Amino acid sequence: MDINDKAIFVISLDFELYWGVSESRMLAEYEENLINVPIVIKELLSLFNEYNLHVTWATVGFLFHEEKEEMGSLVSESNRPVYSNINLNNYNLIKNIGKNELEDPFHYAHKIIQEIKSLSYQEVATHTYSHYYCLEDGQNPSNFEMDLKAAIYIGKKSGIEFSSIVFPRNQYNEATLEICYNNGINAYRGTENHWIYNTRSRKDETKIRRLFRLLDTYFNITPKKSYKIENIANKIINIPSSRFLRPYNTNLSFLEPMRLNRIKYEMNIAAKNKEVYHLWWHPHNFGKNLSENIKFLKNVLDHFAYLRATDKMISLNMKEISECMKIK
Repeated sequence: MDINDKAIFVISLDFELYWGVSESRMLAEYEENLINVPIVIKELLSLFNEYNLHVTWATVGFLFHEEKEEMGSLVSESNRPVYSNINLNNYNLIKNIGKNELEDPFHYAHKIIQEIKSLSYQEVATHTYSHYYCLEDGQNPSNFEMDLKAAIYIGKKSGIEFSSIVFPRNQYNEATLEICYNNGINAYRGTENHWIYNTRSRKDETKIRRLFRLLDTYFNITPKKSYKIENIANKIINIPSSRFLRPYNTNLSFLEPMRLNRIKYEMNIAAKNKEVYHLWWHPHNFGKNLSENIKFLKNVLDHFAYLRATDKMISLNMKEISECMKIK
């Protein structure tokens, strides 16, 4: 198919459990969000099936393991990153986690991954092995490649060959993109083309950028959200994000109609211009206020269903887009 013939609706999910928030939250304070992730995923898979949606699940490699013993052996200590901020290093957490998925549902998800894999149009992609931060002080490209190879190995052991990657905290550069491409990864989720979303390290993040990103959820701060995909020969394909689907906020509930209308407007623009609209979030974002989050998502998906019914938009996951680009 011609990738530019119709608008494309893309959903990618960053599936990470505690590995994705370990540097910023104590487990106890975020337990409600994490313990409800299996319920969230069940609800999401039901919706995706109902709306016939093709979705990419970018999954932290640690979650594939059934037992702790192998997790600690796939990357030797000499090949692990030595971040200046030691709180970023998830390898240091392995010794303190439970032995398996039954004992510790915050650090394992093998059964959930197999369920996702078994369903039609659901792509299991990589979110690196350890939730690796590519732009932080103390790491290097060699460390990243060893981490990626471990992710690829554990994926193949579960019957999955990765085609796409989502970088933790959206941190990447030319060196990491080349490593991904040389290891069989064909697509990645890039950042939105605006200074408030540009990729950077945690120490270079600012409160003003975070504030503007929050405001952009409700107001027209960054007006252009959809795009055409460029195919550059012998390069990994960039499928940039359009919008992070923020979870329901009780304190800002009065702004929910504005949040929904902004997304629907952006989808309409994408449909009109035959462009890509890429929505993303983390399953654990929905772990609190689950019913409100699912209701909001259903409203978004209803609008997609309308655009699809009027022959203006289709659903593809990241792997499918990259395959179409290669054919082209």
